[in-house]
Amino acid sequence: MTDISLEGLERLIEKARELKKLLQENPEILEYMRLAEKFSDTVILPIPTDRLIRAGEAAKILGVNPAKISEYADKKILTKLYVDGSSHSKFWLSEVKAVAKKLCER
Repeated sequence: MTDISLEGLERLIEKARELKKLLQENPEILEYMRLAEKFSDTVILPIPTDRLIRAGEAAKILGVNPAKISEYADKKILTKLYVDGSSHSKFWLSEVKAVAKKLCER
């Protein structure tokens, strides 16, 4: 382990706080990283207009029954998210589109 001064440690802690704040304010960064790992064989570019959508809208995009969306979430095909202040599960539009593309390739 590298020796670090108290001042250096304080700088690292401050940087960690800045990173935590950035990730809390921009959850799409973590989602992009997760998608990039999950679909490493597929190029996924961040979409500036990406947004969270409800299961019903995801079902329409995928052409399936809304119950199927829960099944996809249970199987980790889609990531189910909950937003503060809402009891409805949400999904990233970009992830739904990536799944739609994979389903079409079958």
